[in-house]
Amino acid sequence: MKTVDERLTDPASFVDESFYELLAQLRRDDPVHWTVGRNGARFWSLFKHADIKRVLGDAESFSSEREGMVPIMDEALKEANMNTFKRGESIIATDPPRHGKLRELA
Repeated sequence: MKTVDERLTDPASFVDESFYELLAQLRRDDPVHWTVGRNGARFWSLFKHADIKRVLGDAESFSSEREGMVPIMDEALKEANMNTFKRGESIIATDPPRHGKLRELA
């Protein structure tokens, strides 16, 4: 049986309804989960709306420009991501006040 971290970082986990059971369990028992990805990358996984809202609303403490927002699954994807969306160049990985300026343009 796969560990929680394996299930969270394996795209195959998203193909059926059983993934919703895992999300419900994590919301109940471990809503702020330290995740270790398949390639050793480490990141926080949040499962409650209030926690997510707090993180998204506090760019000083939780900057998306330091390491990016999306966990990278392998080195090739990591390199492609950095070549395409360098930190601070993608609207989803840009902190205020720059994020607001980019959002106004969009």
